[in-house]
Amino acid sequence: YPAKRGLNQEVIDRFNIGYIAEWKHPKTPTAPISPRLIIPTGIYSYVARDTTPGVKDYKKVGEVEIFNGQALETAQRPIFITEGEIDALSIIEAGGEAAGLGSTQNTHKLLDLLRDHKPIQPLIIALDNDEAGTEATRKLAEMFYLKGIQVHKKTLPQGVKDVTDYFIGKGVK
Repeated sequence: YPAKRGLNQEVIDRFNIGYIAEWKHPKTPTAPISPRLIIPTGIYSYVARDTTPGVKDYKKVGEVEIFNGQALETAQRPIFITEGEIDALSIIEAGGEAAGLGSTQNTHKLLDLLRDHKPIQPLIIALDNDEAGTEATRKLAEMFYLKGIQVHKKTLPQGVKDVTDYFIGKGVK
């Protein structure tokens, strides 16, 4: 399934991405079983994305962590900050570097990561093209500026929801 999402084997292996045909939430065993794309976000955390056509359901398991957060310290090129893990993977698949918040509500987690370590590379904020993404972009840009972190904002074209949609051409007229 990860390859069906357009991810090559190198990216799948790098991030230990997997697929479980009959996944059930470890803390809610009575919940319905569903097929899930598994994206590790840390040693003890992952996102389980339902792969049933037409269903958009994400379950976070474990302590919320920034997907590919280590790139903030190791990247050799600018780092895109995306809202979702799939968006970050889309950029990585295209040859860039990215970290995914998992949600605009996790901006504080990103700021915690940057508290002691200023990234060497510039950050490019590329959150979703909606009200929550726009507000989080504004807040992050302000905080990065105050911390002396080089930052750029990537505005998506009108009608494009997120980075992944941008890459696959959804909403572009």
